Amino acid sequence: MTKSTCTVCAVEFTSTNKKKYCTPLCASRAYNAARKADGRLATLRAQLKDERATWQAANAHKYRGKYWDARECEACGISYRVRSSEPTRACSLWCGTFLTYGAWPQCKLNIATCLECECHWVDRTGYSRYCEACGRSGVHHFKIDQGLRQRLYALDKWTCWLCGEGVDMEADTNSDYAPSLDHVTPLSRGGRHNKANLRTAHRICNSLRQDRPA
Repeated sequence: MTKSTCTVCAVEFTSTNKKKYCTPLCASRAYNAARKADGRLATLRAQLKDERATWQAANAHKYRGKYWDARECEACGISYRVRSSEPTRACSLWCGTFLTYGAWPQCKLNIATCLECECHWVDRTGYSRYCEACGRSGVHHFKIDQGLRQRLYALDKWTCWLCGEGVDMEADTNSDYAPSLDHVTPLSRGGRHNKANLRTAHRICNSLRQDRPA
């Protein structure tokens, strides 16, 4: 038994013959370090990358299930993604039924129409006005944080757009004269929940107006 010191981790070990490395892991690390130093590793990686690109270019027409196309539904007109190998004309079964029979499916489910993109979907709640895609993109479900709320108040110069009087910046949130954000066009009348449709108003003015036109 002879004592040796590993050239990679500098750990002393005993072996029957003179070895440079204490474990196969250290031997692999030393081998990869040598390949990286003399450029063999970079050359091998570049060669594999070129071979992969050549194969993909030659077999792109055979490979199914990876490549996607953006198409326009012939029934509702919205854009949807589909595999390039699928010869579809509709974005959903409902639109497919419309293309086949010329009418929307007659069923007991509520077929809702999005107010933004005019697509159709099954609304099980009965009160949704926007589809899931438009809601995620911020068309309707627009979150107002405290910073944005303060900027909108400052943009209106802390003045109620309904009565023309100034709002109380120091008032409690439950006070009638505390500032609030009012929809110029109410949501029930097709208005959007975005910055362009929000104005500063007294809490009492906002409450008394409800959804009536200004």
